Amino acid sequence: MEKILLAIAGTIPAATVLEFACNLAGKTRARMTSYFFEDYKYDETPRLKATLGAAYVETIVAGDLPENQVSRKHVDSNIRNFLNACEVKGVLSSVHRGTEATVESVVIASQFADLIVIDTNISAYKRSVGMPEDMVQQILSLSYCPVVIAPATAGKISEIVFCYDGSPSSIFAMKQAGYLLSAEDLVATVVQVAKKEVQAGDSKELMEWLSLHYSNANYVALKGEDEAAIIDYLQNKKNVLLVMGAYGRSLLSRLFRHSHADLIIKALPYPVFIAHSNI
Repeated sequence: MEKILLAIAGTIPAATVLEFACNLAGKTRARMTSYFFEDYKYDETPRLKATLGAAYVETIVAGDLPENQVSRKHVDSNIRNFLNACEVKGVLSSVHRGTEATVESVVIASQFADLIVIDTNISAYKRSVGMPEDMVQQILSLSYCPVVIAPATAGKISEIVFCYDGSPSSIFAMKQAGYLLSAEDLVATVVQVAKKEVQAGDSKELMEWLSLHYSNANYVALKGEDEAAIIDYLQNKKNVLLVMGAYGRSLLSRLFRHSHADLIIKALPYPVFIAHSNI
């Protein structure tokens, strides 16, 4: 892996997400470009606006408000701490902020990146220009590279759990994770949910391929409904990275469609790796 993008809340960054991203970049020797999202009232420069059909220039700018000045100092401090942490771990890094940190800029940059790490705290920013209310969902659905949704509890990863349903999208996600996150010290577990018993031969080629990337590879067959079975299986898991298939057909996307995304993502005690082909 050569380049990681980090989309993070500038004023309230999760320290564990910063550590997770730095550790990942350090382990894979990747360069990291970070986008510190900021939520200021008013724009940073005067803008032409309109109300009731009449044009006017908004002369109040973000820097005029005391609360924005305080927020800017917090972001300055968080950026310094981030750059220092990267330097300690030997990670080459750069930072974008303000008007340079938008959903659109992250999506465009993802065309030439290997992975995006998203801090779920950016969902707290709901009014700024270029920041739609569903920023995590927007980046996830529009990105040109795999995405890791990292909750505030994200920590060191010791096991990768692959959600496998036999579909091309789940296989694609497994391959992307295998290429980007392969490591000798990680346990790799394939979890397949089936209403009937899975034949041993069905998983043979899959496990042969997975064993080429991970020295400790396991296969687990679960019975029941996808969501319930997987969530029950993960209840007692710790230090796990969950790998899922194409956005739009996965468990996580169904949670989005049912309007539980914000609650579910914030409750996840582990990061989720999602890969899809946005071509």
